[in-house]
Amino acid sequence: MKTYNFLKTKSLVSKFAKVGVAALMLASCGKDNVISSNGNLVGTSPVYSNPAISPAWNQLKSTYPCKTPEPRTEVALTVATNQGQQGNRIQGNLVAGQTPGSTQGTYLGADYYTGDLISVTKVVNGNTSSYNIVMSMCAYKSQYGTPIIGPGVQLNNYQILDPIMIAESTKAYGDVMFGSISFMSSASPGRTMFDSFTVTR
Repeated sequence: MKTYNFLKTKSLVSKFAKVGVAALMLASCGKDNVISSNGNLVGTSPVYSNPAISPAWNQLKSTYPCKTPEPRTEVALTVATNQGQQGNRIQGNLVAGQTPGSTQGTYLGADYYTGDLISVTKVVNGNTSSYNIVMSMCAYKSQYGTPIIGPGVQLNNYQILDPIMIAESTKAYGDVMFGSISFMSSASPGRTMFDSFTVTR
């Protein structure tokens, strides 16, 4: 995991090689039964419910393995309704949870450095549209061994740092080309961290 103050310049320069994250959710080891901090299941995300996409999501976890043995933390966010898309650029305010609606496309990306993954799904409900984000984050500890990301650690203050760029592809899902999301951890007050994502290999 990258610390914003120390590595922001490096990440922004290399953002074509990395993106994203949001509200804390815990995943049980060995299965993606994702539960948010308020207890709501988000198993309806295409990365869990769509048979054409969920195998690819699971395969990415092998392609970009975590550097530590602890289970991943899964988080779910949504970009507020009718905010944030200009062409293939997504930005706007991030809030916890997932917005219901008809799925209009799912886009996957990865952070090569951390092994973290991102899924962005466009959903439409009537005349309104939103973007649901699911992040799969590897456990992260400080140099002193303190868990910064992991079970029991509260994550908050999620913001889209660089607009999330999406693109269609010939696969069952589209690509997150690049983008970044910053956030904070209750285990390290005052420290802003971020992930940078790019297209999967």
